[in-house]
Amino acid sequence: WLAAMGDKFFQYEPAAAQALRGAQLDGGRTTGAASNPNSTWSERSKRHASAWDRPEQQGSPQLPGTIRAFPEEQPLILEDSSSGWEMWRALCGREDSGESDVDVVHKDSSPGQGRRRSSSRRFSRRSNASGDSGDEPEAWRNPWVLKLGLGLACVITVLVAFLSPHLAKLNGSGDANHGSTGTPGQSFQPSTPPPPPPPVVPIPGVKPTQGHHNWFMCPTVGVCGMQRIEKWSTDPRALASKVGFLSSLPGVNDASYTPVAQQWSASPPSFRGLPVKLSDVAIFVQQLLNSDPFQTGDSVPFVDFRPPSEGKVVMISQRQLAFLVANVLMGNSIPVGDGLTAALKRCSGKKTGGATLIRSLLSLLAVLSRELTAGAQGSMLIGATPRARDSSWRERLTKSTLKEPKLCVHQGGAGTATDCGLEDFMAGSTAFQSVTDIAGGVVGGGAELCDLADSQDESAVQYYSEVLAFAFFTAAGASNAAANSMLPVPFALLGARRYVNEISGQSLTSGRCGRVEESEWLNVKIPTDIIRVNVNGSAAIVASSAFIAVASACSACLAGSACDMATNVNNQCNEQRRHLDDDVDLWFQAYDPSMYAGAVQESFRRIVKYIGTGPWGAGVWYGDSQQYFLTVWLATALLGGASLHYYIYDHFCENPANQCFVLGKQGCSSCIARGGANTPVRATYCGTQSVYDIVSRFKGQPAQSLYGLLKQVRGPPLQVFDVLAGNY
Repeated sequence: WLAAMGDKFFQYEPAAAQALRGAQLDGGRTTGAASNPNSTWSERSKRHASAWDRPEQQGSPQLPGTIRAFPEEQPLILEDSSSGWEMWRALCGREDSGESDVDVVHKDSSPGQGRRRSSSRRFSRRSNASGDSGDEPEAWRNPWVLKLGLGLACVITVLVAFLSPHLAKLNGSGDANHGSTGTPGQSFQPSTPPPPPPPVVPIPGVKPTQGHHNWFMCPTVGVCGMQRIEKWSTDPRALASKVGFLSSLPGVNDASYTPVAQQWSASPPSFRGLPVKLSDVAIFVQQLLNSDPFQTGDSVPFVDFRPPSEGKVVMISQRQLAFLVANVLMGNSIPVGDGLTAALKRCSGKKTGGATLIRSLLSLLAVLSRELTAGAQGSMLIGATPRARDSSWRERLTKSTLKEPKLCVHQGGAGTATDCGLEDFMAGSTAFQSVTDIAGGVVGGGAELCDLADSQDESAVQYYSEVLAFAFFTAAGASNAAANSMLPVPFALLGARRYVNEISGQSLTSGRCGRVEESEWLNVKIPTDIIRVNVNGSAAIVASSAFIAVASACSACLAGSACDMATNVNNQCNEQRRHLDDDVDLWFQAYDPSMYAGAVQESFRRIVKYIGTGPWGAGVWYGDSQQYFLTVWLATALLGGASLHYYIYDHFCENPANQCFVLGKQGCSSCIARGGANTPVRATYCGTQSVYDIVSRFKGQPAQSLYGLLKQVRGPPLQVFDVLAGNY
């Protein structure tokens, strides 16, 4: 059979190689010279193996064909249709029965060449010890030996199938329980059957996914592959003919949209070297509405992220998100309401009319109109909320080690430059680094998704347009209230990118966190790095970036009237040091992959390798900046994977100049002098120990050691770093 099917099997050599080796198709890219179709399989196998043997090519081998092999193995090039027994060779993993499958060595014909262990132990093998062309006879190449072996295998299979029911009866029962030892009829099965799994409580309106789709959703903890299917109020195809040139948007108040449209028309932003006019965006919107990216007709899958929000997941493509935005801008919605429509209506009543929100959504469409050509779906976006807090991090205190963080000091003034070689974390330009949204109760905070503000959380969503658009997945109903139509915290969006310029943690002279340029506001340096991840058993392509919204405890709220503003901003309030467990709990909940639905844990782990943050906890909730650095460092160590990138500012968007205290004698006073104008932060409270001193003291130690000290840390007037260093 193998001899007969071999010729047909080898005609599909890329697929065969991929199935047998786990190799990846390299996008059609030729990695070397074409193979000679007239050469024998053994000759090509030797040529490929020798390419891996040469030291100068071991780092980046250039092999014939279009298969990129994993570096720890040699390639299996299945391209010869001349002999079916080669398939047997590949499946057996050896050419010489005298060689062990796990201890095969390569031999070289050169006299001075020593023995080397093969970097591939399964498929590409030398045919004999002398390294010749493989002409010596081998017993198992004899077709009669092959036929005899296959015949015996078939006979044994038939006998087992025929006799197995009778063997069961001889064992004392007619069931399928078989035991190799013990009394007759006894088996190794448990004496009592395991309890059945608890029934899944049905969720009203939630149905299992029918057919194959590239989107994936979990409406609650432990329930995945199910979601609501909501019908659009208007068939999207009917709206396509009404797009025109985007001179107006049915879903947006004219008074709010007209200034945005006029500015766009007067100075269209450029992307990839060409201006993106509103007419270009209009064409893309028409294409989106005429398509069916979800493959659900006039309906759309939906999960409501509103509380109770634990364990929910929405994975959709960039094209599918653009489709949702296009529908909302054209006035389309769903029966349960959506948060993005509610935001547009809510913001139209604000002073600015929601111009920043509108421009952010149009910027998303503008960039994707250039990236998603020929109907491409683009990369996937994974929105997720973790399960409820459970303090499981305590079990890791003795097992985790404090790893040295990367400390990045902002260089002052506008821009994103730092002294560590990385751009500001809020720029979202570092691959595999998450942007920490220093959030409150909802993503977008008090600005209600409408405009920029003097705090990081309110402003950040306007630059990360995909986060803004994900507000669609809140069932706002008939209410436009922010409480019903904003994403809860904590919330993670894997694959999120920044579409709009420009934002950094350093606040501007206007007091705002970030600004939107009057022209050329599109992020032309938008990241294009992607990674292949596994989601619920299927491969997905996701951008190597993330946006994580996480709230801390509110120090000022807990202190109440016990501490005034001047006391808080100088780290002189005792209550600022008394909620360590709550803060570790919150950080761990938002950043540990195990807290999320099992289907997306691998994705989270592979995408969030670095955590970028500024003074989390020490912003407008006025925590102690030294205490919070140590809390974040400790909590990150408990994650077991991601590393901390901590950014220091002299004038952060929130609580400016307070973060200067982490610099100690090395720069606290000069930092306050640069950024402390018009604030009650005073250099007289600068301590001796700096963040560099404290990292040097504790790095490499068990997390338990730092945790124990922080739990018992003394109150002011000394700064926390000085207390831990024993300077009292």
